[in-house]
Amino acid sequence: MHKVAKDAITEYRVNIQGVKEQFNGSIIEVDANKPEQKILEEIARILFLKESSAPRKPPKIILMGPPGVDTQEHAAQVAAKYRLINLDVDQLCKDWIRRRDANDDYATELRFKIIDGDQIPDDFVMNLVKQRLSMPDCKTNGWILQGAPTSDEQIEYLK
Repeated sequence: MHKVAKDAITEYRVNIQGVKEQFNGSIIEVDANKPEQKILEEIARILFLKESSAPRKPPKIILMGPPGVDTQEHAAQVAAKYRLINLDVDQLCKDWIRRRDANDDYATELRFKIIDGDQIPDDFVMNLVKQRLSMPDCKTNGWILQGAPTSDEQIEYLK
C-alpha cells in the first residue's frame, strides 16, 4: 500500500508540473498544510470573495491537490460558502452513466472503468465538463472544478 501511495504522489507531481507550465501566470498555489479554516480564508482572499449580494464576476476555480488532501471536501465548502457551482468530475461521470439505459454498452464500459479505477477517456470527460460549464448556472454563479485536469489533453480542452 505504501508503494501505491508513493506512486500516486509521484504521478501527481509530474502532472501538476505540466499544468503549471500550461497555465503559467494564471495559477495561484495555496499551502494546504494549514487548518481547514485558514485554507478557506486564503482562497477567499485570493479571489477577493466577499459574502455580498452585489454583482460580481463569476469566479472560475480549478482545485487540485495530491492524493489524500480531500479536494472534494474543500471544494464543497468553498462552493457552499460563496454560492458557486461545485463540479466534481467523478460525480459528473457517475450521473451521466446513471441516466443511461441499462443496455447502453458505452455506459457499462465506463461503469467498469470507474469500478476498476481506470482512467476514463479524456474526450468524454472534457465534453461532460464543457457541457456543464456552458450551463447558465455556471456562467452566472461561477464554479469550482475538481477532478480535472489530470492530463495534458485535458489541459488543452480547458484552454
